[in-house]
Amino acid sequence: MTMPLDYTGLDGLTPELQTALNERVVAAEKAAATAAEARAAELNEELNNVQSSATLSKEEKEALTQRLETIRGENTARVRQLESTNSEISKKYKEETEELSQRLTDLQGRYDNDRINASIISEASTGKAINPKQVLAILQPRTRMTDILDDDQKPTGRQAPKVNWTDAKGEEMVMDVADAVKYLREQPDYSNLWQDTSTGGLGGSNVNGDDVDLATLARTNTAAYREHRKKNHA
Repeated sequence: MTMPLDYTGLDGLTPELQTALNERVVAAEKAAATAAEARAAELNEELNNVQSSATLSKEEKEALTQRLETIRGENTARVRQLESTNSEISKKYKEETEELSQRLTDLQGRYDNDRINASIISEASTGKAINPKQVLAILQPRTRMTDILDDDQKPTGRQAPKVNWTDAKGEEMVMDVADAVKYLREQPDYSNLWQDTSTGGLGGSNVNGDDVDLATLARTNTAAYREHRKKNHA
């Protein structure tokens, strides 16, 4: 009898499902073994009765013995067929379980990606990104679903998107998406991603004067830059 299959290495397979699958395989094997044992006992009893019978002629005993040998051969073939069938059943269950596990993994991956993308787009929009998809392109590859820990630093069973960022000094930071967006807003290298929300509305630039730095204006406030070009090149 083969041992129950071990599916514990498959992602997405619960202990309950593994137990149910193993029980079905073991039950099928036990049924086959029980049937084979019962048939073997029946044949042995019949053979003993024939061999000990004094009322049968030599020819009759030989004929019955030959019949029993034939039945034994058929029974052996049947047992082998059952073993082969059980092996096929085990293989089928394992293949189906692996397929189910892969589908669950794929679904979980798509669900995690959707949560990450939605969180970044939402926070980028709140942070006044000119094009939130640009922020998504920067943060999404650095973001993973991470376990939320309680006050004792133990997993709560819930997850949230976390951004893993390495700054110019090589220091690693793990931030919530909102904090990562705030961090980007504070970095000069990413200042072109955001709408200018300063008091002057144009980053302190005098867009109506002659001392406008067009390069800076184009980088920091494209809308004001276009308006300035339109007014001064009419």
